[in-house]
Amino acid sequence: MKRFLSLLVALVMVLSLVQLPAFAASEGTDYVIDGNTIRILTQAGWDEYFATANVAGNTVYLETDITIKATGLYVNCDLIGRKGGVENAAPDVTLRTLPMFSDISENASASYLNLRPVEGKEYAFTSSYQGVFVKEIKSKNVTVSHITNYIDASNSGSSIGMIGAANSGATLTISDCVNYGNLTATGSTSFGAGILAAARNAADVIVIEDCANYGTISSMSGTGGMYGSSYAQNNITIRGCVNEGNIVAGSDTSIYAGGIVGSSRGTITVSDCVNKGTISGYKHVGGIVGGFTDATRCTELTITDCVNTGDVIAIDRNAGGIVGLHNNVTTISKCANYGDISTTGEGSLCAGGIAGVIRGSIDQSYNIGNITSTANVGGLAGNRNNADVTNVSISITNSYNAG
Repeated sequence: MKRFLSLLVALVMVLSLVQLPAFAASEGTDYVIDGNTIRILTQAGWDEYFATANVAGNTVYLETDITIKATGLYVNCDLIGRKGGVENAAPDVTLRTLPMFSDISENASASYLNLRPVEGKEYAFTSSYQGVFVKEIKSKNVTVSHITNYIDASNSGSSIGMIGAANSGATLTISDCVNYGNLTATGSTSFGAGILAAARNAADVIVIEDCANYGTISSMSGTGGMYGSSYAQNNITIRGCVNEGNIVAGSDTSIYAGGIVGSSRGTITVSDCVNKGTISGYKHVGGIVGGFTDATRCTELTITDCVNTGDVIAIDRNAGGIVGLHNNVTTISKCANYGDISTTGEGSLCAGGIAGVIRGSIDQSYNIGNITSTANVGGLAGNRNNADVTNVSISITNSYNAG
């Protein structure tokens, strides 16, 4: 008996010297679990429970501003969003304004999340730029993958997308994301996209790959299935993406609409992409890329191995099966258009099976679609123009029209 007591005392002394892990998050204060429903009440609840737990098949409600701070793998859970009103309210309280997350930190990643609305809730922004998933990403080495959005949203400010903007020299890779939501921005110079609405800093480096958009995207001055527009001369790479949603530059003065990219300001590379949606706008409208007109603020546009099967409609001018007009070096190769291309207004109109106006080269490409305009119609290019651009040769080689 004495030997047992001695061993017990020794064990207690040893355990007293061991520092057990301390968990800041506690159930009832930082998170609440009710069957398959998880309510995240604090940042600690996210960091120490949700980001490490097995949440497959659950429905998760965010009830505070959350920053994704570390790599997370959130397998196939439904993420409902942030709620307002009564503190610690039941899960059926109406969601407050999106985005679901305020930011993603450096070297962090987010993946495998389904973004769903509360039935009957209208999601409307009134601020400069916004995203359903994240408002703005400012950090380096951020990865976003396998995010699926089912939420319709609008913004009367300057942009709308699954991600509102990249900024401050962000390096961002977005892969295997899908948007089903109808996203609309109504500001007079607004941008819109199914995936990333805008890049705001010249040092931003963006890669978008293997993503898809099925929603209708509408804005005023840079509307695309994957990417809307840039505020600066960014470096954007887009590959392996598909757009099946309708893309609408939504007013009688709207510009730059494309199935993959709206405005091509900066250095843009697009490859192995397909557009199946109808693309429409006032001017500078393309099946893959809308374009950009200011040669001093756009550099090189490269489009390879891309296909457009959707109709492209410009009310005023510059409609092309692949690009409307990019006002600097444009390289188009191994591309095909099957959609009908038209300009419907009067005046200096250009419509082409590959490019509305070409400033650069078209090689190993072809058009099958019908081309309609009151002026400047071409099976491959509606017009050529090298004004205001030095050292830009214009050529069309190894290509044909069967439209």
